[in-house]
Amino acid sequence: MTSAPRAWRPVRRAGLLCLGIVPAMLHVGAARAQEGGAAAPSRDPNEIVVTANRVRGEVGGPIPPETSIDAGAVQALGASTLGDVIAQLSAQAGGTQGRAGEGSVVLLNGRRISSLAEIRNLPPEAVARVEVLPEEAALRFGYPAHQKVINVVLLPNFASATGELEDRVAEASARNDFNTEANLVRIAGGNRMTLDLQYQVGDDVTEARRGIAGRAPGEAALRTLVPLTRQFTANGVFARALDGGLGVTGNASADRLTARTLLGPMQSDPTRALARTTRTDTGHLGGVFNGSLSGWNWSITSNADHVATVIRTGADGAAPARNSRGIDDAIAIDGVANGKLFAVPAGDVALSVKAGASGERLSARDEDGVARRLARRMFDGRLAIELPLLGKASPIGALAAGLNLAVHDYSDASVPVDRGWTLSWAPWPKLGLLLAGSREAAPATIRQLGDPVTATPGVRFYDSASGQSVTAVRLDGGDPGLRHDLRSLFKAEATFKPGKTMSLIAAYTDVATRDAILAFPGISPAMEAAFPQRIVRDGGGAIVSVDARPLNIARETRRSLRFGINFNRSWGAPGKGAGPKLPGGGGFGGGHYFGAAGTTLQFAVYDTIRLSDRVVLAAGQAPIDLLGDNRLGEGLRAPRHAVDAQLSATHHGFGLRANASWKSAETVAPGLPGQLRFDEPVTLNLRLFFFPDRQEGLRRSHPWIEGVRFLLAIDNLLDRAPEVRDRSGSVPLAYQRGYLDPLGRSFRFSIRKTWR
Repeated sequence: MTSAPRAWRPVRRAGLLCLGIVPAMLHVGAARAQEGGAAAPSRDPNEIVVTANRVRGEVGGPIPPETSIDAGAVQALGASTLGDVIAQLSAQAGGTQGRAGEGSVVLLNGRRISSLAEIRNLPPEAVARVEVLPEEAALRFGYPAHQKVINVVLLPNFASATGELEDRVAEASARNDFNTEANLVRIAGGNRMTLDLQYQVGDDVTEARRGIAGRAPGEAALRTLVPLTRQFTANGVFARALDGGLGVTGNASADRLTARTLLGPMQSDPTRALARTTRTDTGHLGGVFNGSLSGWNWSITSNADHVATVIRTGADGAAPARNSRGIDDAIAIDGVANGKLFAVPAGDVALSVKAGASGERLSARDEDGVARRLARRMFDGRLAIELPLLGKASPIGALAAGLNLAVHDYSDASVPVDRGWTLSWAPWPKLGLLLAGSREAAPATIRQLGDPVTATPGVRFYDSASGQSVTAVRLDGGDPGLRHDLRSLFKAEATFKPGKTMSLIAAYTDVATRDAILAFPGISPAMEAAFPQRIVRDGGGAIVSVDARPLNIARETRRSLRFGINFNRSWGAPGKGAGPKLPGGGGFGGGHYFGAAGTTLQFAVYDTIRLSDRVVLAAGQAPIDLLGDNRLGEGLRAPRHAVDAQLSATHHGFGLRANASWKSAETVAPGLPGQLRFDEPVTLNLRLFFFPDRQEGLRRSHPWIEGVRFLLAIDNLLDRAPEVRDRSGSVPLAYQRGYLDPLGRSFRFSIRKTWR
C-alpha cells in the first residue's frame, strides 16, 4: 500500500489524537463527578438550594458578552443572510489586537462550527439573538485570542424557502451588478438543512467612465478600474442530532468566479485593449462531530479546501499569450474538549484542550514559466485553564484568572511556544474588567509565500521622493522569503451595562510585533533605503517596476484606545407577523414571519484612537512615527481617530439602517517634495426596507405580499470620497477620485420573498 505524502501524515495522526482526547477528558470529568458525589457533605434539610438553568445557546465561562442583539434588532439590520448580519456588526465585532485579514470567531448555539460557510446563508428570521464577546472568550474553544467572538443562537424550530432578486447601479460609473439567490432552510431542534444557490454578474468600469486624466488619447477606455465579473456559488449544509446528545454536521460548497480586466492598449494595435482573464474555482468540504457528557463539551471539526486559479493574459502581436496558474489544496482536523475539572470555593476550575493538524500544498507557475511547489504540514496543541479566585458573593465581587499555552510544529518554519494569561473581575454585576497578555508567533501563509507572480503594466504610483505620479509595472504574488512574525500584546478592557438595553465598552491595547508581515506600503525614500530591490529605476532615475508583494519589516509598536456604546430596545407587542412560527409546523406555507413588527431602535458608536504607532523598516534604521512624521507613503497611514456609527430602527413594517464612518485627516511625508494631505469625509450608507405584510389592510387585500420585503439601499449616500492634495494644493494623478472610489454613489434595489 502506498504511504501517504509526508505533508498529510500529521493530519492522520491528529485525527487519532482528537479521537483519543475526547474519551480521556470525559473519563476525567466522570471520575471527578464520582469523587464529588462520594465526598459530598450532607445538606441542612432547611437549606434552600437554587439551581439556575443555563440559557440556551450561551457561551458560558467567566467572560460575559459585551453586547447582545435580540431578534428584533437583527431584523432591523435589513440583512438578507446571516453572513450579511455579521458584516453589518463590524463595529461591534471590530478590535485592535488581531492581525490584518483575520475574521471573527463565529459560534453557533455556543458550539464550534467547521467554517462560516456552514451558517452564512441562513436567513435572519432564523436567528433568536447574536452575542459579541471579547477576544479572550475564544480561548475556551481552542482559538487564539485574536478577534471578537460572535455567538449566533438560532430559533429551535424554523423552516423557510426564500428567493431574492437584487440590482445595483452605480450613478457615476454606470456599473450594473445583478444578483439572484434561492435559499431553502429547515431547522428542527438539533436537525438542520440549508441549500443555497447564488448567481452574480457585474459590468466593468473603465477609466474613461470615471474621467481619469493623464492618459494618452483613447487609452482610458482600454483600462478598467473594476473588472467584468461572473460568479456562481452553491452551498449545502446538513446537520443531524444523534442519540446520546451527539451531533454531526456536513457542509459542501462550490464557487466559480471569472473576472476580465483590461490592461491598456496593445503595443501591436493601440486601438485594442490587452485583456487579462482570471478564473478561480473553489471547493470546500467541512464537518463537525460534537457531543456532551459528564459536564464536558467536545467537538471534532474537519475541513478540506481546493482553490484553482488560472490567469491568462492575451497575446499582443508577436508576443504570445502569458498564463499563470496556481492550485492550493488544504486539509485540517482538530479536536477540542472543555469542561469542569473540579470545584473550588469560588466556583469551577475549567479546562480546554485542543489538538489538531493540517496539511497544505501549493503548486504554481508564473507568467515567465517558473514553477513553484510548496508544502506545509502543521501540528498544534492548545491548553487553556480558567481558575476562579473569588466568587460573586465575595466583598469585592467575582475574580477569575486564566492561563493558556499553544505549541505549533510547522514543517517549514520554527516558531516559539505561544503563551498568554487573563484576569477578569466583576466588582459589580453591571461592571466587568478584563486584563490580558500574550506572546505568540505566526508564519506567513502558504499563499503569501507561493502565489504565482503576475506583472501588470501601466499602473500608477505616487513617488513621494519626487512628488510625481509615475507609471510602472507592478509585480504581485507570493514571496518565499517571508519570515514568521513574533507579537507581544497587553490589553485592558472595561464593560459597563447600566441597564438591559445599553452597554459601554472601553479597551486599551499595546501591541509590539517583530518581523511584521505587511502589504507593500508605497514608494518613499525610507522604503527604497530599506528595500532597494523592491523599486527598480532606469538610468535616468525613472521608476520602471515596483515589487508590491508582501514584506517583513523589522518592528512595529502600536498603542490604541477603543470606546464604544451600544443601545438596543424594543417597544410594543409584536404583531401577528412578528412571532416565529410555532413548533410543530412541518412544511412551507401558512403562518406569518418574524419581522419588523412593533418598534425597535438600535445604535452603536465606536471610536478607535491611536495613541502611538511606530515602525522600524530594517534593522539599524531609526523608528518612524506614523502619527507625527509618517514618511512611508499612503500604505501605512495611521489616522488618529477612526469612528464607526450605526443606527437601526423599525416601526410596524418600515425599517431604516444607516452606517457612517470617518477617519481623521493626516499628513504623509511631511517636509518632503511628495508631502500629501489626506482628508477623509464622512461616508454614509443607508438602507430603507418595508415588510408590507406587517400592514393588516395590505395583507388582507393583497395576500401575495405575505413574506415579501422591499429594500432600497444607497451606498455612499453623500457621494463623497477621500481627497488627497500635494504641497501645492493639487490632486496628484495617482490619487484621482476614480482610483480612490471607482464606483461612487450606488443605488441597490431588491425584492425578497419568503415562504413559511
